[in-house]
Amino acid sequence: MDIQNFDFKQLSPKTRTLKQCLEYLKTYFVPLVDGNHAVLENGNYVIKDQPTVKKVYFDRMPKYKAGGDGDDGDDSKAFDFSNWYFKKYTDIRSITYELNKDVLFDDKINLCPRLKNRYQSFESFSKATQNKVAVMLNYINEVLANGNKPVYSYLLQWLAFMVKGNKNDSILYLKSKQGFGKSTLLEFMREFVVGENLALETGSAPILSNFNAILGGKLLVYFEELETFSIAQWMSISSRLKRYATSSTITIEDKNMKAYTTKNIMNIIVASNNDAIMDDDGRRYFILDIANHRQVIPNCDTPRNRDNVKFWADVRTCFNDEVGHAFYCYLMEVDTSTYRAQNFPVTQAKLDSYAKRLESHETFLKYNYVLRKAELKTSVGELYEEYVTYCRGNGILKPLTKIDMGKKLKELGIEPYKSNDKLKIKVSAEALQELAKSHNWIHETDEYYDAESTNQKAELPDPNGLDAGISCEHVDNDEIGRRLLDKEKECNELKEEHERMRLELEELRKWKAENTPKPREEPKKKTIISLIDDSDEEGENVDVSDSKIAKATKAK
Repeated sequence: MDIQNFDFKQLSPKTRTLKQCLEYLKTYFVPLVDGNHAVLENGNYVIKDQPTVKKVYFDRMPKYKAGGDGDDGDDSKAFDFSNWYFKKYTDIRSITYELNKDVLFDDKINLCPRLKNRYQSFESFSKATQNKVAVMLNYINEVLANGNKPVYSYLLQWLAFMVKGNKNDSILYLKSKQGFGKSTLLEFMREFVVGENLALETGSAPILSNFNAILGGKLLVYFEELETFSIAQWMSISSRLKRYATSSTITIEDKNMKAYTTKNIMNIIVASNNDAIMDDDGRRYFILDIANHRQVIPNCDTPRNRDNVKFWADVRTCFNDEVGHAFYCYLMEVDTSTYRAQNFPVTQAKLDSYAKRLESHETFLKYNYVLRKAELKTSVGELYEEYVTYCRGNGILKPLTKIDMGKKLKELGIEPYKSNDKLKIKVSAEALQELAKSHNWIHETDEYYDAESTNQKAELPDPNGLDAGISCEHVDNDEIGRRLLDKEKECNELKEEHERMRLELEELRKWKAENTPKPREEPKKKTIISLIDDSDEEGENVDVSDSKIAKATKAK
């Protein structure tokens, strides 16, 4: 939108009639149903609250004093633009974000920027440009999809679904070390395919704070290098991320602006060098197995490293508007008629996530029964005692309660039955294997116990002995590291909670000291004693003050 910013001089009767002035104001100011206003600045509408609009613009507008077609019927009177706009103008609109639609349509104002590119047949591009697109596609297949065809197909459909103006309700999770090339596609899509007005690269600020206005109207949002969060922080962040990924609406908030709810068009990608997503085992996160064989090693002159340098140099030759346009058109021709964002292929990284995120009752069943190929045949009480002992031996500080354990087992389809006034459980070894498979409990690094130990559980530690809390089963280094990390997180959370409680206690003491009235000093009471002489007559009351007592003491 090639248009100049608002100019007060354009409201002069020397240059415009009153009707033309009102049309000019309608172009630059749009009242919204939430009480805010859309103001045209630098070619785009921005949202401002009413006090700001009134103070900055309308309080400075001149009165229109020349004859015209004022709505009061008396052209000789001065016309008040502020009174007309805030009290009489009724074309009030609601905000929406609709890709490639007009700015003003129906009762809406569309704040969504337009896509950088327009569709034309992919075949209309030159062979040289088509070959460059092939280079980008090869990078996606070889590095991001790690040569996995179903993953490659899903990635193309995810991108195509987005550029067609749709919202994916799954999150792409790119986790790898630096130098593996996970951010290359994101840069290419932002600069040359979607356009910088519709794409946003950001850190964790919009998901840590309620002030999320920068997310409004963004088709592609990728959170780059998210830090590691505490469990308490992640609980809040996770729910917000999931809501952004799946909800069709979003509530936009910013400082000095009323919050408003509008259409959510975000497609989210998370890129991180560390294990930032704590619940990535959910159905919303598609975790990529990013290849590491294309990493360039500095100051290394091996044939493989030279080949990798050339590989990335070729990819970078695609970073221009012509290839970006062709890539967009290629995606527009990808079939997404049967595509469903949450029906993604299971990657090895996803299986790793499942294995790391098992709950305590799942790990108990996995190690004590599934990997031993043992039948689960016991009473509910005995099973719970065995579970608690397992938790104690494996450093699990908060085992489930017996009631919660029963609920979790029912969720897995394990139902107890009554026998001789006891609740018992019986599940065959084969059924447990199917259960573990369907819930992705088994990881490629897991090993089943040999035949001799299949029916013999590991000796459990004596809770009262010196070995209490030390598991007798073998635990590999990765598992030990994971447990230590979990313990460290728990310790940090406890420290944070302790510090928070300490500060609250100090504030409470301070408030109490400031608001508790001081006790008033009561006047000293005179001590009345009766002096009785040796006679039987009634004694005479004598006033003995502190000063007199002091004098009497001194005289003695």
